[in-house]
Amino acid sequence: WKEGLEEMNFTGRVSKWMGYYNVIGNRNIAPTEVTSDTCELLQCQEDTLNEIIKWGKEHSEVKLLFVNLPSHLSYEEQTDLNTAIKKLKENGYPVINMNTEEMYSELGIDFSKDLRDRNHLNIYGSEKVTSYLINYLKENYDLKDHRGDSKYSRWQSAWKDFSNEYKKIIKKQTKKPVPNRIECDNDLNIRFLWNRTYCADGYVILKKVNEGEWNEVAVIEDSTVNTYNDTVKKGEVTSYTLKAYKDYNGKRIFSGYDEKGVSIKK
Repeated sequence: WKEGLEEMNFTGRVSKWMGYYNVIGNRNIAPTEVTSDTCELLQCQEDTLNEIIKWGKEHSEVKLLFVNLPSHLSYEEQTDLNTAIKKLKENGYPVINMNTEEMYSELGIDFSKDLRDRNHLNIYGSEKVTSYLINYLKENYDLKDHRGDSKYSRWQSAWKDFSNEYKKIIKKQTKKPVPNRIECDNDLNIRFLWNRTYCADGYVILKKVNEGEWNEVAVIEDSTVNTYNDTVKKGEVTSYTLKAYKDYNGKRIFSGYDEKGVSIKK
C-alpha cells in the first residue's frame, strides 16, 4: 500500500501558477437574484468570523481585505454573506462584494460565459475580476513592485509560464466566426450578419469583389455587434467574411476566417 504513493495522492493537483488553476470551460449559469437581506448566523459561523476579526486586530500590521467573488448564490447563501459583510465593515475592515447588480455591471460579468460552475469563475471571468483587483490595489495600497527582485523569482517564472500558456488558450478559444447571411433592400445597400464568437473582443470585416482578394474594410471593436452595413455595386459579386480577435497583453490575437464567406450580386 506504500508503493507508488506520491504527494499528489493526498494533496490533489498542485498549481504551478502560485495557487491559480486554469479553467477554460463554461456553463450557462442562472444569474444570482440579488438581495440585501441579512440573517442570524449559525454559532459556528459566528465563532469563525469572530476569530478572524480578533486575529486581524491582534495583527494590525497585516492589512486584511475581504473579497466576495462573483458566483451564483442562493438566497440563504446571500443572507449569510450579507450578515458577515455587515459585521466586517462595522469592525473597520474593507470588503469588496462582487455579488451585487452594480458590480456585475461594472465587471461585465456574463453568467452564460464567465463561470465554470455555480461557484467558480472560468479563465474569462477570472480575467475580469483580476483586472478590477489590480486597479483597486493600486489605488488603495502602497505596494512595492517586486518585478526583477530575485526573492520573487518563483512568481516571475510562474507569470512567464502562465502568459505563454494563456496566449495558446486564447488562440485556441478564439474560434473563427461563422458568416451568416447578407440582407439587402431594393437599392444597393446591404447588411452583413454573422454568428458571434465566444470570448472575442471584436471583429475584422473582410470583403472581396468577384474573384479578387480578401481585403480588410472595417474593425468592429464591440463584441456584442454582429452586423456590418455597406453599399455594393450593381453587376458585381460582393463577398464578406470576418475574423475574430482577442486583446491580450497589448496585442491582438486573431482567429482564422471562413474563406468562402457569403456573397451577393445585385
